[in-house]
Amino acid sequence: MESFSDKLKSLGVQQGVKNLAPRKAEPVSFPIEKVIQGFEDITSYGSTYIFERHTTSRDSQGQVSFQRRPDFSVLAAWRRQPDLVNVPINRVLYLDTETSGLAGGTGTFAFMIGIGYIDDQGFQLYQLFLRHPAEEKAMLASLARFMDNFDVVVTFNGASFDIPLLNSRHTLNSIQNPFLERMHIDLLPLARRLWKNRLTSRRLGNLEVEILGMARTEEEVPGWLVPEIYHDFILSGDARPLAGVFYHNEMDIRSLAALYLHCADLLTQPMNYIADEGLDLIAIGRLFEELEQPNRALELYDAGIHAGLPSDFYIQTLIRYAEIDRKKGEIQQACNLWQRAADLGCVDACIHLSKYYEHNVREYHQAYYWAGQAQKLILSDNSSTRFTMDYLLSPIQGRLARLKKKMGLSTSS
Repeated sequence: MESFSDKLKSLGVQQGVKNLAPRKAEPVSFPIEKVIQGFEDITSYGSTYIFERHTTSRDSQGQVSFQRRPDFSVLAAWRRQPDLVNVPINRVLYLDTETSGLAGGTGTFAFMIGIGYIDDQGFQLYQLFLRHPAEEKAMLASLARFMDNFDVVVTFNGASFDIPLLNSRHTLNSIQNPFLERMHIDLLPLARRLWKNRLTSRRLGNLEVEILGMARTEEEVPGWLVPEIYHDFILSGDARPLAGVFYHNEMDIRSLAALYLHCADLLTQPMNYIADEGLDLIAIGRLFEELEQPNRALELYDAGIHAGLPSDFYIQTLIRYAEIDRKKGEIQQACNLWQRAADLGCVDACIHLSKYYEHNVREYHQAYYWAGQAQKLILSDNSSTRFTMDYLLSPIQGRLARLKKKMGLSTSS
Protein backbone atom coordinates (compact mmCIF):
# COMPACT_ATOMS: atom_id res chain seq x y z
CA MET A 1 0.00 0.00 0.00
CA GLU A 2 1.41 3.39 -1.08
CA SER A 3 2.23 5.64 1.85
CA PHE A 4 1.06 9.23 2.14
CA SER A 5 4.70 10.37 1.77
CA ASP A 6 5.08 8.40 -1.46
CA LYS A 7 1.93 9.97 -2.82
CA LEU A 8 3.31 13.45 -2.13
CA LYS A 9 6.55 12.58 -3.89
CA SER A 10 4.66 11.27 -6.90
CA LEU A 11 2.88 14.61 -7.10
CA GLY A 12 6.22 16.45 -7.05
CA VAL A 13 5.86 17.79 -3.52
CA GLN A 14 9.20 18.05 -1.73
CA GLN A 15 9.36 17.52 1.99
CA GLY A 16 11.79 19.28 4.33
CA VAL A 17 14.23 22.11 3.51
CA LYS A 18 17.33 20.18 2.49
CA ASN A 19 17.07 20.74 -1.24
CA LEU A 20 15.21 24.04 -1.23
CA ALA A 21 17.02 26.91 -3.03
CA PRO A 22 17.32 30.07 -0.92
CA ARG A 23 14.67 32.60 -1.74
CA LYS A 24 16.05 35.89 -2.97
CA ALA A 25 14.89 39.00 -1.17
CA GLU A 26 12.99 41.37 -3.40
CA PRO A 27 15.08 44.52 -4.02
CA VAL A 28 13.64 47.66 -2.53
CA SER A 29 13.71 50.45 -5.11
CA PHE A 30 14.35 54.03 -4.06
CA PRO A 31 14.71 55.99 -7.31
CA ILE A 32 15.90 59.57 -7.18
CA GLU A 33 12.36 60.80 -7.85
CA LYS A 34 11.28 59.42 -4.46
CA VAL A 35 14.21 61.00 -2.61
CA ILE A 36 14.59 64.40 -4.29
CA GLN A 37 11.49 66.13 -5.60
CA GLY A 38 12.51 67.54 -8.97
CA PHE A 39 11.23 67.93 -12.51
CA GLU A 40 12.03 66.60 -15.97
CA ASP A 41 13.67 68.95 -18.44
CA ILE A 42 12.97 67.64 -21.93
CA THR A 43 15.67 68.24 -24.54
CA SER A 44 16.20 67.00 -28.10
CA TYR A 45 18.57 64.39 -26.62
CA GLY A 46 16.22 63.13 -23.92
CA SER A 47 15.28 64.30 -20.45
CA THR A 48 17.30 65.59 -17.49
CA TYR A 49 16.23 65.36 -13.88
CA ILE A 50 16.56 68.71 -12.10
CA PHE A 51 16.07 69.80 -8.50
CA GLU A 52 15.30 73.46 -7.90
CA ARG A 53 15.19 75.64 -4.80
CA HIS A 54 14.23 79.32 -4.65
CA THR A 55 14.78 81.58 -1.65
CA THR A 56 13.69 85.06 -0.63
CA SER A 57 15.62 88.30 -1.01
CA ARG A 58 16.51 88.12 2.72
CA ASP A 59 18.49 84.95 2.18
CA SER A 60 22.14 84.83 3.27
CA GLN A 61 25.03 82.41 3.55
CA GLY A 62 26.77 82.87 6.85
CA GLN A 63 27.44 86.57 7.33
CA VAL A 64 26.97 87.44 3.67
CA SER A 65 23.55 88.65 2.53
CA PHE A 66 22.55 87.91 -1.04
CA GLN A 67 21.09 91.42 -1.13
CA ARG A 68 24.61 92.90 -1.27
CA ARG A 69 25.50 94.64 -4.52
CA PRO A 70 29.24 95.37 -4.29
CA ASP A 71 31.54 97.30 -6.59
CA PHE A 72 33.35 94.78 -8.82
CA SER A 73 35.96 97.19 -10.20
CA VAL A 74 38.94 95.83 -8.25
CA LEU A 75 37.90 92.24 -8.90
CA ALA A 76 37.67 93.08 -12.61
CA ALA A 77 41.12 94.67 -12.52
CA TRP A 78 42.59 91.62 -10.78
CA ARG A 79 41.10 89.35 -13.45
CA ARG A 80 42.06 91.81 -16.21
CA GLN A 81 38.48 91.67 -17.46
CA PRO A 82 37.19 95.26 -17.35
CA ASP A 83 33.81 94.27 -18.82
CA LEU A 84 33.06 92.43 -15.58
CA VAL A 85 32.21 95.76 -13.93
CA ASN A 86 29.15 96.19 -16.13
CA VAL A 87 27.72 92.67 -15.75
CA PRO A 88 24.46 92.71 -13.72
CA ILE A 89 24.47 90.40 -10.72
CA ASN A 90 21.68 88.29 -12.21
CA ARG A 91 23.88 87.54 -15.25
CA VAL A 92 26.52 85.81 -13.09
CA LEU A 93 26.23 82.02 -12.78
CA TYR A 94 27.83 80.04 -9.93
CA LEU A 95 28.75 76.48 -10.91
CA ASP A 96 30.06 73.39 -9.16
CA THR A 97 30.13 69.77 -10.30
CA GLU A 98 30.05 66.42 -8.54
CA THR A 99 31.92 63.80 -10.52
CA SER A 100 32.41 60.07 -10.89
CA GLY A 101 36.04 60.46 -9.82
CA LEU A 102 38.30 63.07 -8.26
CA ALA A 103 41.39 62.55 -10.42
CA GLY A 104 39.86 63.65 -13.72
CA GLY A 105 40.74 61.95 -17.00
CA THR A 106 38.71 60.75 -19.97
CA GLY A 107 36.65 58.28 -17.95
CA THR A 108 35.54 60.87 -15.40
CA PHE A 109 32.20 62.59 -15.94
CA ALA A 110 29.99 64.96 -13.99
CA PHE A 111 26.90 63.24 -12.61
CA MET A 112 25.63 66.46 -11.03
CA ILE A 113 26.00 70.02 -12.24
CA GLY A 114 24.91 72.52 -9.64
CA ILE A 115 24.22 76.07 -10.80
CA GLY A 116 22.87 79.10 -9.01
CA TYR A 117 22.35 82.80 -9.46
CA ILE A 118 21.21 85.84 -7.49
CA ASP A 119 18.32 88.05 -8.50
CA ASP A 120 16.01 90.52 -6.76
CA GLN A 121 13.95 87.63 -5.35
CA GLY A 122 16.89 85.87 -3.67
CA PHE A 123 19.13 82.90 -4.52
CA GLN A 124 18.00 80.51 -7.25
CA LEU A 125 19.44 77.00 -7.29
CA TYR A 126 19.23 74.24 -9.92
CA GLN A 127 20.94 70.86 -9.68
CA LEU A 128 21.08 68.81 -12.88
CA PHE A 129 21.36 65.12 -12.05
CA LEU A 130 22.47 62.15 -14.16
CA ARG A 131 20.20 59.23 -13.33
CA HIS A 132 22.18 57.10 -15.76
CA PRO A 133 25.35 57.84 -17.78
CA ALA A 134 23.28 57.49 -20.97
CA GLU A 135 21.53 60.77 -20.06
CA GLU A 136 24.76 62.81 -20.16
CA LYS A 137 24.09 64.45 -23.52
CA ALA A 138 20.66 65.56 -22.37
CA MET A 139 22.14 67.00 -19.17
CA LEU A 140 24.72 69.00 -21.14
CA ALA A 141 21.95 70.29 -23.39
CA SER A 142 19.96 71.40 -20.33
CA LEU A 143 23.05 73.17 -19.00
CA ALA A 144 23.51 75.04 -22.29
CA ARG A 145 19.89 76.18 -22.15
CA PHE A 146 20.39 77.61 -18.67
CA MET A 147 23.63 79.31 -19.62
CA ASP A 148 22.01 81.30 -22.40
CA ASN A 149 20.95 83.79 -19.72
CA PHE A 150 24.42 84.42 -18.22
CA ASP A 151 27.61 86.23 -19.20
CA VAL A 152 29.96 85.14 -16.39
CA VAL A 153 30.65 81.75 -14.78
CA VAL A 154 32.15 81.68 -11.29
CA THR A 155 33.79 78.53 -9.88
CA PHE A 156 36.15 77.44 -7.12
CA ASN A 157 39.08 75.54 -8.65
CA GLY A 158 37.05 75.42 -11.84
CA ALA A 159 39.96 76.46 -14.06
CA SER A 160 41.83 73.29 -13.12
CA PHE A 161 38.95 70.84 -12.71
CA ASP A 162 35.29 71.65 -13.44
CA ILE A 163 35.62 73.62 -16.68
CA PRO A 164 38.25 71.37 -18.37
CA LEU A 165 36.15 68.35 -17.40
CA LEU A 166 32.96 69.84 -18.86
CA ASN A 167 34.84 70.99 -21.96
CA SER A 168 36.01 67.44 -22.60
CA ARG A 169 32.51 66.00 -22.03
CA HIS A 170 31.04 68.45 -24.55
CA THR A 171 33.68 67.35 -27.07
CA LEU A 172 33.12 63.65 -26.45
CA ASN A 173 29.35 64.11 -26.83
CA SER A 174 29.74 66.26 -29.96
CA ILE A 175 27.67 69.04 -28.43
CA GLN A 176 28.31 72.80 -28.57
CA ASN A 177 30.36 74.08 -25.64
CA PRO A 178 28.74 77.10 -23.89
CA PHE A 179 31.84 77.92 -21.79
CA LEU A 180 33.88 79.16 -24.75
CA GLU A 181 31.76 82.30 -25.08
CA ARG A 182 31.68 83.41 -21.43
CA MET A 183 33.97 85.03 -18.90
CA HIS A 184 35.18 82.64 -16.23
CA ILE A 185 36.19 83.67 -12.70
CA ASP A 186 37.96 81.04 -10.58
CA LEU A 187 37.99 82.23 -6.96
CA LEU A 188 40.58 79.73 -5.70
CA PRO A 189 43.65 81.74 -6.86
CA LEU A 190 42.19 84.87 -5.28
CA ALA A 191 41.43 83.05 -2.03
CA ARG A 192 45.03 81.86 -1.92
CA ARG A 193 46.23 85.43 -2.43
CA LEU A 194 43.97 86.98 0.18
CA TRP A 195 44.28 84.45 3.00
CA LYS A 196 47.57 82.64 2.46
CA ASN A 197 49.21 84.60 5.31
CA ARG A 198 46.58 83.71 7.92
CA LEU A 199 44.83 80.46 7.00
CA THR A 200 46.60 77.14 6.64
CA SER A 201 43.79 75.85 4.38
CA ARG A 202 42.02 77.82 1.67
CA ARG A 203 39.56 75.04 0.85
CA LEU A 204 36.02 76.25 0.36
CA GLY A 205 34.82 74.38 3.44
CA ASN A 206 37.42 76.11 5.60
CA LEU A 207 36.64 79.52 4.11
CA GLU A 208 33.00 78.97 5.04
CA VAL A 209 33.98 78.74 8.69
CA GLU A 210 36.82 81.27 8.84
CA ILE A 211 35.55 83.93 6.42
CA LEU A 212 31.80 83.48 5.86
CA GLY A 213 31.07 82.50 9.46
CA MET A 214 28.99 79.38 8.87
CA ALA A 215 29.11 75.64 9.42
CA ARG A 216 27.40 72.82 7.56
CA THR A 217 24.82 70.55 9.17
CA GLU A 218 24.93 66.79 9.73
CA GLU A 219 23.48 66.33 6.21
CA GLU A 220 26.96 67.03 4.81
CA VAL A 221 28.98 64.22 3.23
CA PRO A 222 32.73 64.63 2.64
CA GLY A 223 33.74 65.34 -0.93
CA TRP A 224 36.01 62.31 -1.19
CA LEU A 225 33.01 60.02 -0.52
CA VAL A 226 30.77 61.51 -3.23
CA PRO A 227 31.96 59.36 -6.21
CA GLU A 228 31.51 56.16 -4.18
CA ILE A 229 27.95 57.13 -3.24
CA TYR A 230 27.07 57.67 -6.89
CA HIS A 231 28.65 54.37 -7.95
CA ASP A 232 26.61 52.56 -5.29
CA PHE A 233 23.45 54.25 -6.58
CA ILE A 234 24.11 53.08 -10.15
CA LEU A 235 24.58 49.50 -8.92
CA SER A 236 21.80 49.34 -6.34
CA GLY A 237 19.19 51.85 -7.50
CA ASP A 238 18.98 53.17 -3.93
CA ALA A 239 19.09 56.97 -4.17
CA ARG A 240 18.65 57.68 -0.45
CA PRO A 241 22.35 58.32 0.30
CA LEU A 242 22.37 60.88 -2.54
CA ALA A 243 20.39 63.34 -0.41
CA GLY A 244 23.64 64.22 1.36
CA VAL A 245 25.36 64.77 -1.99
CA PHE A 246 22.65 67.21 -3.08
CA TYR A 247 23.13 69.10 0.19
CA HIS A 248 26.93 69.11 -0.24
CA ASN A 249 26.63 70.53 -3.75
CA GLU A 250 24.05 73.13 -2.73
CA MET A 251 26.29 74.42 0.07
CA ASP A 252 29.25 74.62 -2.32
CA ILE A 253 27.27 76.76 -4.76
CA ARG A 254 25.76 79.05 -2.13
CA SER A 255 29.16 79.55 -0.47
CA LEU A 256 30.73 80.24 -3.85
CA ALA A 257 28.20 83.00 -4.49
CA ALA A 258 28.67 84.47 -1.01
CA LEU A 259 32.45 84.39 -1.39
CA TYR A 260 32.21 86.20 -4.73
CA LEU A 261 30.22 89.03 -3.15
CA HIS A 262 32.48 89.14 -0.11
CA CYS A 263 35.70 89.27 -2.14
CA ALA A 264 34.38 92.14 -4.24
CA ASP A 265 33.46 94.11 -1.11
CA LEU A 266 36.71 93.21 0.63
CA LEU A 267 38.86 94.47 -2.24
CA THR A 268 37.04 97.79 -2.54
CA GLN A 269 36.49 98.48 1.18
CA PRO A 270 39.02 96.41 3.14
CA MET A 271 39.06 98.68 6.19
CA ASN A 272 35.30 98.21 6.60
CA TYR A 273 35.76 94.47 7.08
CA ILE A 274 39.25 93.60 8.32
CA ALA A 275 40.72 96.69 10.02
CA ASP A 276 42.21 94.45 12.73
CA GLU A 277 43.48 91.64 10.46
CA GLY A 278 46.99 92.81 9.68
CA LEU A 279 47.94 89.71 7.68
CA ASP A 280 44.94 90.09 5.37
CA LEU A 281 45.55 93.82 4.94
CA ILE A 282 49.11 93.35 3.71
CA ALA A 283 47.97 90.57 1.34
CA ILE A 284 45.50 92.98 -0.25
CA GLY A 285 48.22 95.64 -0.26
CA ARG A 286 50.44 93.32 -2.29
CA LEU A 287 47.59 92.81 -4.77
CA PHE A 288 47.19 96.59 -5.19
CA GLU A 289 50.93 96.91 -5.65
CA GLU A 290 50.75 94.44 -8.54
CA LEU A 291 47.80 96.38 -9.96
CA GLU A 292 50.14 99.40 -10.02
CA GLN A 293 48.17 101.31 -7.39
CA PRO A 294 51.05 102.10 -4.99
CA ASN A 295 49.18 104.62 -2.88
CA ARG A 296 46.44 102.11 -2.06
CA ALA A 297 49.14 99.52 -1.33
CA LEU A 298 50.91 101.90 1.08
CA GLU A 299 47.66 102.62 2.92
CA LEU A 300 47.12 98.92 3.47
CA TYR A 301 50.73 98.21 4.42
CA ASP A 302 50.55 101.04 6.96
CA ALA A 303 47.23 99.72 8.31
CA GLY A 304 48.66 96.20 8.51
CA ILE A 305 51.68 97.38 10.48
CA HIS A 306 49.49 99.27 12.94
CA ALA A 307 47.13 96.28 13.29
CA GLY A 308 50.09 94.12 14.29
CA LEU A 309 52.10 91.55 12.36
CA PRO A 310 54.29 88.57 13.22
CA SER A 311 58.00 89.41 12.96
CA ASP A 312 58.67 87.84 9.55
CA PHE A 313 55.64 89.52 7.95
CA TYR A 314 56.50 92.82 9.64
CA ILE A 315 59.98 92.78 8.09
CA GLN A 316 58.63 91.78 4.66
CA THR A 317 56.12 94.63 4.78
CA LEU A 318 58.80 97.16 5.73
CA ILE A 319 60.82 96.06 2.68
CA ARG A 320 57.84 96.32 0.32
CA TYR A 321 56.87 99.69 1.80
CA ALA A 322 60.45 100.92 1.32
CA GLU A 323 60.55 99.72 -2.29
CA ILE A 324 57.45 101.75 -3.16
CA ASP A 325 58.99 104.81 -1.50
CA ARG A 326 62.20 104.26 -3.47
CA LYS A 327 60.31 104.10 -6.77
CA LYS A 328 58.45 107.30 -5.83
CA GLY A 329 61.76 109.04 -5.22
CA GLU A 330 61.27 109.27 -1.44
CA ILE A 331 64.67 107.73 -0.80
CA GLN A 332 65.19 109.03 2.73
CA GLN A 333 61.92 107.53 3.90
CA ALA A 334 62.93 104.27 2.25
CA CYS A 335 66.24 104.38 4.12
CA ASN A 336 64.41 104.78 7.43
CA LEU A 337 62.37 101.67 6.69
CA TRP A 338 65.45 99.68 5.61
CA GLN A 339 67.14 100.71 8.84
CA ARG A 340 64.18 99.39 10.89
CA ALA A 341 64.25 96.09 8.99
CA ALA A 342 68.05 95.81 9.23
CA ASP A 343 67.90 96.27 12.99
CA LEU A 344 65.63 93.20 13.06
CA GLY A 345 68.17 91.09 11.18
CA CYS A 346 66.97 91.46 7.57
CA VAL A 347 69.76 90.69 5.08
CA ASP A 348 67.95 92.37 2.16
CA ALA A 349 67.60 95.60 4.14
CA CYS A 350 71.36 95.61 4.87
CA ILE A 351 72.12 95.17 1.17
CA HIS A 352 69.68 97.97 0.22
CA LEU A 353 71.42 100.27 2.70
CA SER A 354 74.85 99.29 1.36
CA LYS A 355 73.72 100.12 -2.20
CA TYR A 356 72.26 103.43 -1.07
CA TYR A 357 75.42 104.57 0.72
CA GLU A 358 77.64 103.44 -2.16
CA HIS A 359 75.70 104.82 -5.13
CA ASN A 360 73.51 107.64 -3.79
CA VAL A 361 75.66 109.46 -1.22
CA ARG A 362 79.07 107.81 -1.84
CA GLU A 363 79.71 107.15 1.83
CA TYR A 364 81.80 104.04 1.25
CA HIS A 365 82.55 103.31 4.89
CA GLN A 366 78.82 103.15 5.65
CA ALA A 367 78.28 101.03 2.54
CA TYR A 368 81.06 98.68 3.67
CA TYR A 369 79.56 98.45 7.17
CA TRP A 370 76.13 97.41 5.91
CA ALA A 371 77.54 94.89 3.47
CA GLY A 372 79.52 93.46 6.37
CA GLN A 373 76.34 93.26 8.46
CA ALA A 374 74.63 91.31 5.69
CA GLN A 375 77.57 88.89 5.60
CA LYS A 376 77.45 88.37 9.36
CA LEU A 377 73.72 87.62 9.28
CA ILE A 378 74.15 85.01 6.56
CA LEU A 379 77.06 83.33 8.35
CA SER A 380 75.10 83.20 11.59
CA ASP A 381 72.08 81.52 9.98
CA ASN A 382 72.40 77.86 10.96
CA SER A 383 69.36 76.87 8.89
CA SER A 384 71.04 77.60 5.52
CA THR A 385 72.74 74.85 3.56
CA ARG A 386 76.33 75.31 2.42
CA PHE A 387 75.17 75.77 -1.18
CA THR A 388 72.64 78.45 -0.19
CA MET A 389 75.16 80.22 2.00
CA ASP A 390 77.78 80.30 -0.78
CA TYR A 391 75.14 81.54 -3.25
CA LEU A 392 74.17 84.41 -0.96
CA LEU A 393 77.69 85.30 0.13
CA SER A 394 79.28 85.47 -3.31
CA PRO A 395 77.79 88.84 -4.43
CA ILE A 396 78.27 90.34 -0.95
CA GLN A 397 81.94 89.37 -0.88
CA GLY A 398 82.33 90.95 -4.32
CA ARG A 399 80.70 94.11 -3.00
CA LEU A 400 82.99 94.20 0.03
CA ALA A 401 86.07 93.83 -2.20
CA ARG A 402 84.91 96.62 -4.48
CA LEU A 403 84.17 98.93 -1.55
CA LYS A 404 87.63 98.30 -0.08
CA LYS A 405 89.14 99.56 -3.32
CA LYS A 406 86.89 102.62 -3.26
CA MET A 407 88.00 103.35 0.28
CA GLY A 408 91.64 103.10 -0.85
CA LEU A 409 92.27 99.91 1.11
CA SER A 410 94.02 96.77 -0.07
CA THR A 411 91.69 93.87 -0.82
CA SER A 412 94.15 91.59 0.96
CA SER A 413 94.07 93.49 4.26
